[in-house]
Amino acid sequence: MPLLNYNGVICSDEEPLSDARNRALRYGEGLIETMLWQQGRIRFQGLHERRAQESLACLGFPHADLEAWRKALLRTVSVNPATTAGILRTQFFRDDRMDLLQYMVELQPLPDTHGAWPESGLHTGVCRQVVKSQDHISHLKTTSRLNYILAARTAAQQGWDDALLLNPAGRIAESTISNVWIIRDSTMITPPLSEGCIAGIFRSYLLECRTVAGLAVREAPLGEPDLEDADELFLTNAIRGIQPVHRFGERIYTSDLTRAIFEDLSTRL
Repeated sequence: MPLLNYNGVICSDEEPLSDARNRALRYGEGLIETMLWQQGRIRFQGLHERRAQESLACLGFPHADLEAWRKALLRTVSVNPATTAGILRTQFFRDDRMDLLQYMVELQPLPDTHGAWPESGLHTGVCRQVVKSQDHISHLKTTSRLNYILAARTAAQQGWDDALLLNPAGRIAESTISNVWIIRDSTMITPPLSEGCIAGIFRSYLLECRTVAGLAVREAPLGEPDLEDADELFLTNAIRGIQPVHRFGERIYTSDLTRAIFEDLSTRL
């Protein structure tokens, strides 16, 4: 039975832990950090901690006690069955008085083979039923997930692996769970945060690298024609890493350059 850490108390995932005054439940007022636990460490832990503190400040939440959070993460791992790979998911929210920061940490196991190169690329398309806003909080990973859920439902109905969301200007924002990248003219390009995408951890890491596998890394707005004209297309997030896209609409892609990026990063991470 999986165990989770609720404000420092280890509980079964079957125990009722919240009440009607929970602001994350009532208003969707909460933040999420999902981290990859693999081979005894948290990948990109520093980037996750930085994003969490910046996100909490953006919403006016109290700052997290980083040392206490680190201990909570490690304790959650220690009380669950031994695993070499898993998702450490932290949800931050406030109590009903709005003065104390609350948290819940879960560990979701992953197969030992997690992180291997995916031999078959993804099939994606655009969801046109919902849009991703461009505002002061659109870059945050919040507990409000309705637009992503509806877009994922569209993907399932269409037989896609994932759906891409547009912003109100009709440009590409992100996918339901990942940031979007194209490769064109020896450059990796992803939309800037001003386009409405979440400030993804793997995205931040690639931008800080500046060059990967001989390819420059930069931000620029992307429309659907940019994706259709790209040499290659791939998605990134902190858990799945790099996911090559084989098909977008009617466009079919190769993934040789994307694989070169994957292999280059495999020697760094």
